[in-house]
Amino acid sequence: MGTSSEALAREAERRQRHARANANIMSLSGEIAQYESARTAVANAKNNCETEKEEWKSTVSRLSSKKIVRTEIFEGEMADGLSEYQQNMVNENNAGIRSAGNLADSLASQLTKIDDKISELQNSISYWKSQLY
Repeated sequence: MGTSSEALAREAERRQRHARANANIMSLSGEIAQYESARTAVANAKNNCETEKEEWKSTVSRLSSKKIVRTEIFEGEMADGLSEYQQNMVNENNAGIRSAGNLADSLASQLTKIDDKISELQNSISYWKSQLY
């Protein structure tokens, strides 16, 4: 009779271990889904930031290539004022381009951290799956 009791105890312990492992796997899978959703949002933000940065670069390039001084249209003080305004706009856009680049770099860093966390969670799932056998 002792063997039967021991077998029942082992079976009960095995079931508890499986239930605990399955609960942990489900919980970790839910966390991974949340991180993957966040990763998608961050990746989209990074792509949007990089797209805007490239558009700004294009605008600055076009703006920088424009001549302000035009005979019989803009000359003298008017041309100087417009030229200064144009340069200020170029400088402001260049500052925006640098900021967008910094933001894109920060978002890339966040993506790396999210990927690392997802990998860590996947390793935990692998551990708990190994506990099922």
